[in-house]
Amino acid sequence: MDTLQRMQRAIREQNYRISSHANEEMADDFLMAADVESIIFTGKIAQRFTKDPRGRRYAVLGNTTDNRRAYVVGRFFVIRRVIDYHCLCCGRRIDKVKNNEW
Repeated sequence: MDTLQRMQRAIREQNYRISSHANEEMADDFLMAADVESIIFTGKIAQRFTKDPRGRRYAVLGNTTDNRRAYVVGRFFVIRRVIDYHCLCCGRRIDKVKNNEW
């Protein structure tokens, strides 16, 4: 199972969370949780961030529920000692990304 499929599975199983910081950014960009889900289901991995000490992150470029192009940046992390992967997501409009406003 590839990374994008794992993200999609996490969403189908409601095994993900959106951080409070991500919610603030999403509000600034007029994005909702349904948009994050749509981006991951319609998108492709556009970039991998491998040097983050907190773990690898992935930028997924896809479509929001109203067909705007936007990015979601997410990572997997383990909760407790059980192998339980969660996807942490943050949405960003594509014009913000092009202006390096991650």
